[in-house]
Amino acid sequence: MRSSMEEALSLCRKWKEEKAAVRVVLKLSSVGGVLEGTVFSVDSNSVTILPVGSESPLSGLLTISLLLARSMNLIDPRAASTEEDREVLSKEMSFGLGVTFMSGERLYLYEVPA
Repeated sequence: MRSSMEEALSLCRKWKEEKAAVRVVLKLSSVGGVLEGTVFSVDSNSVTILPVGSESPLSGLLTISLLLARSMNLIDPRAASTEEDREVLSKEMSFGLGVTFMSGERLYLYEVPA
């Protein structure tokens, strides 16, 4: 489901308030990876993640700017097309956000089930 910037940031603010565990999956042209942590801050156009194991922002942060996002989509595992996909996704995520940047590169940010 398509998302506005405000909807995306609202979801991230919710995760911050709840201190939810989140996972970031990067699929960039020259870099890929997965990072787990919590939402450290949310401002008018970006989200900052504090990685698991970092006790302070001085240990490391990942800031995601949404200014150059071409599209953002809310991801609900319950909306997957098959029962098998719903089961697999529900084990991996509670709810998420997919971001496609102007360059075509992608990033996924989602809440990890407790």
